[in-house]
Amino acid sequence: MIVNSVWAAAPVVAMGLSFAAGLALATQLGRVSHGPWHAQRLGLARALRRSARAWVLARCRVPAVLLADALADAASVDADGFALVDLRLVGARLIGVEPAASNGPPAKPRGLAALVERVVGEAALDLGGRIILPRFVDAHAHPLKSNLIARTPNPTHSPNGALTCEVRDHAHWLGTAERAANALARRLDFALGCALHHGTKAMRAHLDGLQDLEPELGALVWAEFDGARARWLSRGLELQGVANLYLPAYAPADARAQARTRAHVAAAACRAGAVLGAYCPFEQTEPALLALWLDALFAHAQAQPRAPPTGAAMAAGAAPAERELDVDLHIDEHADPSYASLALPALCAALERARARGYGGHVLLGHCTALCLRLPGASASDDRARQELIERMATLGPALTVVANPLTNCALQDRQGTATPVKAVEPRLGPRTPVWRGLTALQELRAAGVRVAAASDNVRDWWFAYGDYDMLEVTSQSVRLAHLDSAGVASASHDGGAPPRPADWLALAGLWPARAICAEGGAGELLLGEPLDAIAFDARSLSELLARPQSDRAVFVRGKLLDGALPRYEELDEMNALVEKQQGAHAV
Repeated sequence: MIVNSVWAAAPVVAMGLSFAAGLALATQLGRVSHGPWHAQRLGLARALRRSARAWVLARCRVPAVLLADALADAASVDADGFALVDLRLVGARLIGVEPAASNGPPAKPRGLAALVERVVGEAALDLGGRIILPRFVDAHAHPLKSNLIARTPNPTHSPNGALTCEVRDHAHWLGTAERAANALARRLDFALGCALHHGTKAMRAHLDGLQDLEPELGALVWAEFDGARARWLSRGLELQGVANLYLPAYAPADARAQARTRAHVAAAACRAGAVLGAYCPFEQTEPALLALWLDALFAHAQAQPRAPPTGAAMAAGAAPAERELDVDLHIDEHADPSYASLALPALCAALERARARGYGGHVLLGHCTALCLRLPGASASDDRARQELIERMATLGPALTVVANPLTNCALQDRQGTATPVKAVEPRLGPRTPVWRGLTALQELRAAGVRVAAASDNVRDWWFAYGDYDMLEVTSQSVRLAHLDSAGVASASHDGGAPPRPADWLALAGLWPARAICAEGGAGELLLGEPLDAIAFDARSLSELLARPQSDRAVFVRGKLLDGALPRYEELDEMNALVEKQQGAHAV
């Protein structure tokens, strides 16, 4: 007989006791032994189901950046920036966070936690210093076209190839076979299922198809967004939508185009969770035209009645005023090294004018890869201008956020086979290894006081052939590629505060984007008084966390352990086959 060593090493769970008896024994012993991770996950899941029982999740590591200053000061904070804390719960509801002793029994409860203990008694589960994070927030994604790489491949993997694929694949979205198979909804559900499995709590999706201003396609996209938002909110994932247009379309010349633009904006304004978006031109544009288009975008955003947010976002005053829409742009996603190529100066000027008119919406700037070229230290003539631009962005306050997309942009930027208008590398024969990372200036922006975030962007489509909506992977690549783990060694923040600690950067996928998109329900935080919404990892340091994929992470949604497997790729085969048949019929 082979004994499973995992169970054998976890005495309270493995001795054949019911969990109630196990908890009673744990109360007598003072704590549950911190055994192998599988047993810890099961013990945690069962403890959360005890609706009337007070207990302690002892010795958890939480990024100190998430804690109130007084608590962070009192807790033991390690070199990575993790605080060692005890989480006090009643059933699945988090009622207190307190400094933990590095060894020995959990700290004595205070306040409400002490009252609960006197009433119902208390058990403890020792997490052994493992890391707990709030569930993730993904502030920039394209789930409607995810997982289409098999049917519409991009052989060059270049931006130019992706633009061609985009047009070719959109032609299928209104096809009879695709609509009969409910393909758009199924793709969206597949993507959101992956995101939820990996621990995402909120996602902002760019709603591909709306930018074409084709009424039938627009109606289909909005219908699928509305349905998915309702379905997945009930499962614990908030979906937001960005209604994109190509930036010039916000200031069209003819009356018919103006009417289409107004209808596009109105469709976003009448929906909770929807914001306005724009694709800025790749090519260098006359400043006067950029000013015209950006002013029109912010005027549309300010003039529309915004569907009011609900829940925690409204209660906290985190959402913008009632009569305005937030704005989300794709901007400066190219590799032109000249300062004159940047659209960001025009964006700053337009936002300053909008603020002067009373616009207070949140603005997200996606990509900004060109900003990172010729920063201080490269001996370029416009270094000082770029640093001044970053400082100007900081003056626009916390309602401005820059979102890096490390997976997609490191795959796209400096890619051979790219040519104008994307402006990166001219096509040429022979091997060519890329020479720069497709990342924005995360360290410089954060040091200046600009809020930053990281996001998934494209997943298994013609822009990026890989990915799975795993925000731990996104964060891990951000830390490695942007050298964020040493960002605080020789720097301090712009306001003279403490330099960032390595674990602070985990907020790239949590607290910072949650505030940027006004996510509801305490996203990005461990919210007191609410069921535990968190991810527990079998890792005790940043190195352990980022060294492995953490496929055995424990995701807790509204106090319950998320069960089940990732969606299977075979689920997508039927949709790809339908398109192949349709293409074959057209060929005949």
